[in-house]
Amino acid sequence: MEIKALIFDLDGTLFNTEELSYKCFIKVAAKHDLTLPKDFFKNITGTTKPKAMAYFKKEVPEMVELYDEVRKLITEKINECAQIKDSLVKPGFYELMEYLDDHHYLKAIASSSTIEHIKTMLKQLHKEYRFDALISGEMIKRSKPSPDIFLKCAEVLKVDIKDCLIIEDSINGIKAARASGAKNIFIEDMIAFNKEESGFVDTKLDSLKDVITYLGIKDI
Repeated sequence: MEIKALIFDLDGTLFNTEELSYKCFIKVAAKHDLTLPKDFFKNITGTTKPKAMAYFKKEVPEMVELYDEVRKLITEKINECAQIKDSLVKPGFYELMEYLDDHHYLKAIASSSTIEHIKTMLKQLHKEYRFDALISGEMIKRSKPSPDIFLKCAEVLKVDIKDCLIIEDSINGIKAARASGAKNIFIEDMIAFNKEESGFVDTKLDSLKDVITYLGIKDI
């Protein structure tokens, strides 16, 4: 395998937005005297609204009616933070982007979020970086853990999916990456893997900056 392109998840991988989202869910649930399952965030992270709604319909039906209220609060909080340049950027982002540009890797984002949200987050950067593809959940029929979004990304990039390296922070994302046929790297954010789920992970790293070392070894 020759790594030609890196495909990044957005929230929790490139930007520190997952904790913010988690707190919004808890806040709205508490407002309506609801208690969410301990693993609720793990089950909805990295997937689209229909998948999240299906989960809540089964586990906490009341949250189906409250989902839009939560998303509105999340959008408000993220937009507030986005006014301050780099306030949400994950450590190692800039170093990794420079490395990828210097070594002529293709770069792409594959997020279950909307394209509007992706562009909002990229505007938060103090320095603009070109991504060769921006793929959102709106562009595919099946969300993570199905591999569709990554396969679509490889298609747009015009590279074999086996020549892609996918960076993720969620179990849904890692399962999608494994199903696509690409290599993957897991960088923990809000979600820790148990022993069974770690079987989907090819490589576990601590930060985006560590990806540079990983690629450096691969480039030798």
